Amino acid sequence: LDFSAGTQTLITGANFAGAGLFRINGSGVLDIAAPLTVTPAFELAPSGMLSGTNTVIFAGPFTWSGGTMATTAGRTVFTNTATVSFTTGNTKTYQQRTVDNYTTINWTAGSMNIGFGGTWNNYGTLDIQGDLNTGFLGGGIPVFNNFGTLRKSAGAGAASFGFAVNNAGTVRSQSGTFGVP
Repeated sequence: LDFSAGTQTLITGANFAGAGLFRINGSGVLDIAAPLTVTPAFELAPSGMLSGTNTVIFAGPFTWSGGTMATTAGRTVFTNTATVSFTTGNTKTYQQRTVDNYTTINWTAGSMNIGFGGTWNNYGTLDIQGDLNTGFLGGGIPVFNNFGTLRKSAGAGAASFGFAVNNAGTVRSQSGTFGVP
């Protein structure tokens, strides 16, 4: 199912079922207006937007290949059963939304633009697998609360991580240089 145009508001009772891929791309906006759990494969693709004032829980495969994750009151949760990848050379944009991560996220390609606040709570692992960077959009700097592992595991050059980091876990550079403020 491809959300590729307009705003689709998901209210109480909405669910995702089936073996296919669910994707937001083009000028599509998925507005989460009621709690929602997604277990089938899901992709946030270029020019798509995941927004809304409620919580979406991803418990299956999630790919962020581009597009935007935003809104001040919304929350995205990656459970420990989710397989999460940030892929392709496309820019990903993160602003305002709260993210709770309980799994391993493999960030393999593309930069991430961040800004206008937001809180990322990491209880799992964010593995930066290359010389990848975050760019600042403006507004408040997003906060990254690390209770798990934040690491750069590949790339001989430099990676920069522009979040304001509060660390109660492990930060590791296993390859090249990892710039953390």
